[in-house]
Amino acid sequence: MNSIQQPQRQSVMDVIMLLMLYGVAFISMDKEYLAITLYGILPIVFAISIIHYNNPFHQNSYMKSLLFMYLWIGLTSVAAIYEDLAIDQMKQILGVIVLCSIFANLSKNPKNIPWLYGIYIVYYISILKFAQENLLGEIIMFEERLGGEDMNANMLAYFTFYTTIAIYVLGEFVKSGKIQIIFRVLFIATIALSFFIAMLTASRQVLILQLPLYIILMYIRYASKSKWQLLTMIATCGIAIWIVKDQIIELYDGSLLEERNELSIEDDERTLVLQEAVEYGMNNPIFGLGPGNFVKYSSLKVFTHCTYAELFANSGVIAALIFIILVIRFILVQWKRYRRYGTRPYIIFCLFGIFFAIDNFFYVFYTSLWLMGFFILVATHSEIYHQNNIRALSKE
Repeated sequence: MNSIQQPQRQSVMDVIMLLMLYGVAFISMDKEYLAITLYGILPIVFAISIIHYNNPFHQNSYMKSLLFMYLWIGLTSVAAIYEDLAIDQMKQILGVIVLCSIFANLSKNPKNIPWLYGIYIVYYISILKFAQENLLGEIIMFEERLGGEDMNANMLAYFTFYTTIAIYVLGEFVKSGKIQIIFRVLFIATIALSFFIAMLTASRQVLILQLPLYIILMYIRYASKSKWQLLTMIATCGIAIWIVKDQIIELYDGSLLEERNELSIEDDERTLVLQEAVEYGMNNPIFGLGPGNFVKYSSLKVFTHCTYAELFANSGVIAALIFIILVIRFILVQWKRYRRYGTRPYIIFCLFGIFFAIDNFFYVFYTSLWLMGFFILVATHSEIYHQNNIRALSKE
């Protein structure tokens, strides 16, 4: 990894950039301000971050790999029959590059990192506000999935999940004991919120993936405590589940989530779309169909809900391989570091990588501004933590 210079304190420019990003997170769900945030505020923060941190090419290897993948996707535009779709996807990708670069640059100062995670809490509050005003009123007895043109059901479930992870990380890394306790309590609360959102969005991903990860994270956090503290935590969780179990069962019975879980894999339309994406990828292995073009070739006129298949169909095997190698490499690096140094943050980073890799089987992440931004934030954080850990060990 490249060495990263680490300023010892936040500069005025750091604070200004963070405030602007918090503003973006808070208003970005408002259509009236969307153009201002995407084409005004974010490019300004991007330019400031490049100037402030001097060398725009001095990035960690994860960011470099991501930029190479997006460059290749841009080149595959030559294969696009539907040029308007290719242009639209490249606009999305440009936004992803801008936000990821901002996060990679700001993360070079370790003191900025907790504040960058905090942006996701603010953004999630904005999402919940949007959902309450535009979507929740349409849901009666969970007969329809919570989703809309601007925030579909899967995105809402994923942002609930990654906000919960951000809160967990803050509970691990903030230095103030009182603030740490607040984030640890908030983490428990957001677990409950995750399951409520799962009912509203009929998201099976919560049941399949999130519950095991939450259990593992709780174990990692409290297993090192005394047996009494661990037993108290287990008992508290058990009592809480027992108290609300009837309400959970009542919500689940007859809900769309129950109906979706009872579908056979053959009945699930996603399987058909995935098969089609693989076929088109096999027939166009180098350049694919062109960015964003698969949706026009799909018999159902929808995207795949799978990053790997979507990349393969749209931009060929090279784009898909770059992404796969990027994620696998992140996981392996964190695991090797954990095996060598044995400190808790490495296993947390590793677990994040594993579940991020799995999540990409269920949704298309590579065009999502905030989801890819979260990956780069965690990846850069892992490098900063590792450098600080090595430095501390060398002093000992």
